[in-house]
This record gives sequence, structure tokens and C-alpha cells, in this order.
Amino acid sequence: MILQVIKLIGEGHTVSWFINSNTLTTWDGNIAQIWTIDGAEVQRYRFHKLYMISRNPKVDVIVLGGTMIKKKPKGYIINAGGEILDEVKPFVEWSLDGERLAGYTKNSDEDKILKIWRFSNFHLDEITELKLKKSIKRVAWMVSTEHILVQYSNENKVHVIDLEKGKSAETLTVKGELTQFAPSPTDNIVAVGGSDGEVKLWELVAGKKGRFKRKETFKINYKKPIERIKWCSPSHLLINAGGEIHLLEIVSGETLQYGTGK
Repeated sequence: MILQVIKLIGEGHTVSWFINSNTLTTWDGNIAQIWTIDGAEVQRYRFHKLYMISRNPKVDVIVLGGTMIKKKPKGYIINAGGEILDEVKPFVEWSLDGERLAGYTKNSDEDKILKIWRFSNFHLDEITELKLKKSIKRVAWMVSTEHILVQYSNENKVHVIDLEKGKSAETLTVKGELTQFAPSPTDNIVAVGGSDGEVKLWELVAGKKGRFKRKETFKINYKKPIERIKWCSPSHLLINAGGEIHLLEIVSGETLQYGTGK
């Protein structure tokens, strides 16, 4: 049964729902549109280039990151009514509780800077700004908001960054070029994947002076490059290995192939 047909301006390559599921965003790399579930357009934004979209997991806001016409690259925090609440870095990652936002840039003179904000009652406050040693490629929050995972450009490891000290508390690696990493939503466990098809699970055990000790708890090789890793439960991972979608049960090690996709 079709509930509603929405006519888009662009091709609509990507669709993302606000957390309340009554409002959605479509974008094709240049034009982002916000819609109600009834098919009414709320707002549209035109970009020279749109890099990413990230939704808050608890509150009805999203971040659109990109370059608007004749403007510098920025991220725009937008509510379900289409109102721009604030501006941040063009690449962001929300914490699992939706109360922290990490932002950074790429390919600029500021690409070694990581900013952390607190988000509460639709208001943003800067907590800290870290000047890291190398250019940032991507970040991901751990369960605890005291640490964040950072991969630097042209580096084949993931750093567990202590946000208070601004230093690496441990590093995580995988066979081949590191292509993906995903922290568990419930535990201090990080899944990492590489170009050789290997997926590893690292458990991070708190050590002395704010550092961690890493412990390898699981390893499997799909023989194809790991393109995406996503936790779908505390014991299950969805893995894209060379376009093949696998469901991995990490306790038993059983893996099922579900076909192909992105």
C-alpha cells in the first residue's frame, strides 16, 4: 500500500528520517528538501556540494554539512520545521545519547581541529576544541562520551582519544588497509574492517592513567574488502564485504549472507 508519493526536485539519492518518523529529508548531493509524511515540502536548501547528513538519535534535528553557494563549508543544525538553529563544522558525528556533537573539516588548514559541543534543549554550547597531530578522516563516539574514536588521513589505525587530555589512549588495527570501524552501542567494543576482508572485534579494558588495554575477542575474514560495518544489536553486525551483505552473530561466529547491496 502506497501512503504518499513525493515529487522531488533532484534525483533524491538519499532519504533520512527525523527521529519522530513524521518528517524526512531527501538529498541528491546539491539540493536537500525536508518533507512531512503527508508529502508537504517544509523547506529546501541548495548547496554547491552537500557532503553529509546526520540525524540526532534522540531529538528532532539533523545536520546538513556542505558548501552553500558562495559560502565556506559548514554544518547547519536544522529542526523538523526547517529552521536553522546553529552552524557547526561541515562533518559531524552525534553521540549515542544525542547530547554531544563532534565536528571537523577535511582538506583545509583546520582539518586537524576537533570541536566538541553539548546539545541540550535545542541549544548548542562548545565544550572543547582539540588540536590533533594529523588531519582527521572520520570519527565515531564510544558509549562513554569521555572518549571518541578518530582515524587520521593516510593512517592505518584508529585512535581512542581521551577528550580531557586530548591524547590517544590506545590504537586499533586490522589486516590490510583499514576501511571501516564501528563502536558497539552498549559496550567498549569496536569492530574494525579492512581491505583484505578481515573484521576484528577489539574490547577496550580501562587501565591506569586513563589509558586502555585492547583485547582481541573475535576475528573473521570475508576475503573481500569491508565496505561497511553496522551494529544492529549488541551481538549482531551487518557487514558489507565487496557488495555482499552478511549478518554476523559474534558469540557463535555464525555468519549468514543476505545478498548484495550498499
